[in-house]
Amino acid sequence: MQLLTIAEMFGIMVVGAATMRATISALSFAGKKYQLSRQDRQYITQFQSAASRIYQAEDVEPEETDVPWVGKRRFQVVRREYENSNRDVCSFYLKPHDGRPIPTFRPGQFLTFSVPVPGHDKPEMRCYSLSQSPTEEDFYRVTVKRIDAPENSPAETPPGRSSSYFHDHLQPGALVETYAPAGSFCLDQNSDRPIILIAGGIGITPLLSMLNWLVATGSKREVWLLYGVRNRGEHIMYDALKRLNAHTPNIRLLVAYSQPTEWCQKNIDYHVKGHITAELLRPVLEVRNCEIYLCGPNAMMTSMREGLEALGVPREDIRFESFGQSTPGTKSAAPANGLVESASSFRIEFSRSGKTFSWSPRDGSLLELAIEHNIKARCACRQGVCGTCAVALKEGTVAYERQPENEPAAGTCLPCIAQPQSDLVLDL
Repeated sequence: MQLLTIAEMFGIMVVGAATMRATISALSFAGKKYQLSRQDRQYITQFQSAASRIYQAEDVEPEETDVPWVGKRRFQVVRREYENSNRDVCSFYLKPHDGRPIPTFRPGQFLTFSVPVPGHDKPEMRCYSLSQSPTEEDFYRVTVKRIDAPENSPAETPPGRSSSYFHDHLQPGALVETYAPAGSFCLDQNSDRPIILIAGGIGITPLLSMLNWLVATGSKREVWLLYGVRNRGEHIMYDALKRLNAHTPNIRLLVAYSQPTEWCQKNIDYHVKGHITAELLRPVLEVRNCEIYLCGPNAMMTSMREGLEALGVPREDIRFESFGQSTPGTKSAAPANGLVESASSFRIEFSRSGKTFSWSPRDGSLLELAIEHNIKARCACRQGVCGTCAVALKEGTVAYERQPENEPAAGTCLPCIAQPQSDLVLDL
């Protein structure tokens, strides 16, 4: 039997692997025929199997992990953990039910969930901020506060439906549907300027994502976190924040309790009695050019923005996200983008449904008007971010409660944040 060189044998093996012959007793190479022993055949068969896997792997396009999915996607709750002593704030750890990779996100973004609230025919759409670092690649974490009925409200006033569903029904193993990460309230990851993070209550969740990303990436940027809650019972992620403050020299923490109890320890649990104010930042702002990120209730946001601007902070350096229907502004701010203030009313025709209604400012957005009258309308984030609700605007003009993250296509509008400026015809 004629001997083969290593190069010849390798060439035979590759050719054999590529053609995937099932039975091999002889091989032709360079015009010569070679008889193979049983051991030779076993070696080549083993090589074929391994090489075929390599060929198949090369033919498969790599999965895109940074491309958001379209529409809703199912996730499974793999863990849940209470984050405060009152046990009304809970983190939910979510992994994709299909087992495929998930795209990363920008620190500060949120997920929009389709929540099947018991007793209601239609799911609720709710946005909850991602609270972990984007460097965690195999799961998402959202931290949700249970919203109770407001104090002094009538006895029949229901609690927050979506937050109650998360707390009461989403145990490990449960499934939930969400749209891809979205939102423009994001940390500037390319900047090296000092950062001030200011949070009120559950508003700390997107700022936690920013903070965790800074720590995970070893950032040396100076960071001040000012956090305001009522007392120790409401203090979210108390231990984690204490550890960060103790072991990360470039991060400084200042906590304010507005209603500390007798069990709250000053200079251990909190530093300031009262509310977070811009004046607390005067020593920092006088000597540093900082980027400022705010998130919390509207009243807090308004007072903080006014105070920061009074200290000379440029508006473009103040980035914010508020909880609630309206966007915070100064007391003298005019309606955004020329929204109507008066008791004006307009005729709104939903052409596809064959229905017409009168709209007035108390009806809110066009989406709210449609939902109130059982007009089928797609929606997700309800913040002018995802574009899910985009609809053809056949006649008339609209103005937006806030600037859409992406300008809608010509001839369309985003009903979730739009109000009419004239009579309208919508393709709904």
